[in-house]
Amino acid sequence: MNGLPEPELRPDPRRYPSTIGGLFYIVMALAAAAGLAIAAMGAWRPGLIVMGMSLLGGAAARLVIADEAAGMLKVRRKSLDVAFVTLLGAGLIVLALIVPEP
Repeated sequence: MNGLPEPELRPDPRRYPSTIGGLFYIVMALAAAAGLAIAAMGAWRPGLIVMGMSLLGGAAARLVIADEAAGMLKVRRKSLDVAFVTLLGAGLIVLALIVPEP
């Protein structure tokens, strides 16, 4: 009526993951943050093991979830994602187990 364009109505942004992979990603990130908090409190071995286990869980989730539902877990090809995250998770666990006590 006044010659100005009508403003576009935008829906509210989503506040939840839209894929099952996004949900697994959030769980993995929270578990890794818990491991980091445990390590920061002085128990570095259990903290690294928790972080490593969270990464291994994320790799397992990426392995079994279809690409269409992987969401934030999907970064590259499935084989590369699984190999890289498995290597990081296993590396953290091995590091926690082989470093000698002072």
